[in-house]
Amino acid sequence: MAYVSQANISKELGRGRGSKTPSISFRMTKSGSTGCRVTKVTGLYSESIDIQIDEEESKLRIGKVDGAYNVSDQGTFSVSKRVLRMVAKGSDVSVRVELSKADDGWWYGSYGEKS
Repeated sequence: MAYVSQANISKELGRGRGSKTPSISFRMTKSGSTGCRVTKVTGLYSESIDIQIDEEESKLRIGKVDGAYNVSDQGTFSVSKRVLRMVAKGSDVSVRVELSKADDGWWYGSYGEKS
């Protein structure tokens, strides 16, 4: 087994909470609501966005829409527990969904295998 420098990995990936991979995370907060966070590379900080879920295909998409969820300048916002439970397949566990941008301007991701 070879040793791998963690200092070099840290420099490549960056430090702190920032992620160079576009994603959205869902988690249960202490208050019982669902906290969400989009990564900065999505360009959705301080925007109004919508989350659309296709339960049959276990996919979601997010995009800029007026009058929907307001994302803070740190990338956070709240949604109902129902959204977390849809993405987490009925449970309250934290879920992270990798996203990719399509030609229509929406970010798409798959949150699990079909049941």
